Amino acid sequence: MLAPIRDCPVLTAPNRATLAALRARLPEPAWRPRGARLTVLAIDDRTPGQVVVDGAVPFRQGNDAQNEALKAWLAQQLANDPPAFALELFAGAGNLTEVLAAAGVARVMAVEGDAAACSALGARRLPGVEVVCADLRDSARLRALARSAGEAELLLLDPPRDGFRALPALLAALPRLARILYVSCDLATFARDAAGAVAQGFALRVVQPFDFFPHTPHIELAALFER
Repeated sequence: MLAPIRDCPVLTAPNRATLAALRARLPEPAWRPRGARLTVLAIDDRTPGQVVVDGAVPFRQGNDAQNEALKAWLAQQLANDPPAFALELFAGAGNLTEVLAAAGVARVMAVEGDAAACSALGARRLPGVEVVCADLRDSARLRALARSAGEAELLLLDPPRDGFRALPALLAALPRLARILYVSCDLATFARDAAGAVAQGFALRVVQPFDFFPHTPHIELAALFER
């Protein structure tokens, strides 16, 4: 049974207004689903006329206030000792890359697998940032990246819910790495990857939770590891 959703108080005010505007357009022939369902993507900085129907946009966090808190926490970790060279994995369209650039990191290798996100990140022209579009599930590609980033002193990663199983192997190939900043949206895969980092000689120093998903049991967290 389908239930009509007239409002959702958890949404931001712009998205609540967009929901009302989109409901007012029903029935909309252009929104007929091709399969079992239709997806309409609406985000804060898009008007109802700019929504994406059955398409994709580069990933972005859904909670702007908590995203700003996360970026402020990351900036704080970098404030006193920004590295000369940072490797960033799962960079997306640059949500966290901009923190590295603003902190004065001289060189950032930002790696992302989605072509649209790579294009969006490149278009931002952040200072010192080299965008590398690569599938991080490809072990051969990952080894090549490790060779290119052999002088990296900091690793920043924000993987999807399944985490980053290749983290221990990557750490073993980056001998100059001194710090890891890991952003996670899944406690179980974070615990697995944290154990792998500890096994490679890193100590978990700080864990900071962020409530990106109010009224749910899910949290986002950020962690600092040091060798």
